[in-house]
Amino acid sequence: MDKIFYKTSVLFIFLLLALGYYSSLKNGLSIDENFHHINGEVRYHYLINFGNFEKYDFNDNRFYPGLIDTISFIFFKILSSIINLKYLVEIKHTINFLYSLLGLYGLYLVNKKIFNKEIAIISCLLTLLNPFFFGHMGINPKDTVLFTFLIWTIYYLIEYLEKINVNRLKHLILLSIMIGLGSNTRITFLSLLFPLILFGLYYVWINTKSIKIIFIDLFTISIIAFLLIIIIWPHFHNGDYSLIIENIKQSSKWLISVKHGLINGNFYEIQNTPRSYVFQIFLYRTPIFI
Repeated sequence: MDKIFYKTSVLFIFLLLALGYYSSLKNGLSIDENFHHINGEVRYHYLINFGNFEKYDFNDNRFYPGLIDTISFIFFKILSSIINLKYLVEIKHTINFLYSLLGLYGLYLVNKKIFNKEIAIISCLLTLLNPFFFGHMGINPKDTVLFTFLIWTIYYLIEYLEKINVNRLKHLILLSIMIGLGSNTRITFLSLLFPLILFGLYYVWINTKSIKIIFIDLFTISIIAFLLIIIIWPHFHNGDYSLIIENIKQSSKWLISVKHGLINGNFYEIQNTPRSYVFQIFLYRTPIFI
């Protein structure tokens, strides 16, 4: 790749990030930010009281294990102790933006490892130009977080497979943590990992021919991920073990409280989303400089 093109791409990425952060600070709260903020707050109180806190149930938060919401709330408490609380929205959006930024950095590392730094830079640029990502960087407390943990799951899976015959333990633990955090955000995150699991099992078998390694490592991943899913899930702690299965069943039919969407000043019914939706999103919401 031409050095001028590479440097221009890097500059454009930083400009887009600056625009994205500026937009995050100017935007108001999105539809589910309040829910996740409250969920993080009640789970935080549940945590610091070692489970002796009963006011943790509201709306449908039983379907959300809540660790990521709790971590975000802890960051919020730290930042709000330094910054005036009147900037609540800006603080929340800064935290969300940092999650997105971490995911983008992970995307760079994954593509640099698989291909080279030039392709890695282009992949980051294209991701930022995607309105589905760019528009959610600061205002989405869930979907961009899932993106981040998926990317880092892929990264540590690659690291683990590269070290399969040497020092794999550290990368196995980090891989397990990423899977656990992603699944804690939304349990159906596990469905995204199915192709990766199949590929990983095949690679491990080809390179080790050891059922023992496969069994031990799968057991390790399962235990760490499971513990991270339930660690601060009070509904599960109180015996509602069917929540995991119920969560998976409900994931295909979540009720959307908002009935209408808005594209370029035109409303549409979400239940009757126009076929041109994706095209219009890219046409009207691709980040531009004004």
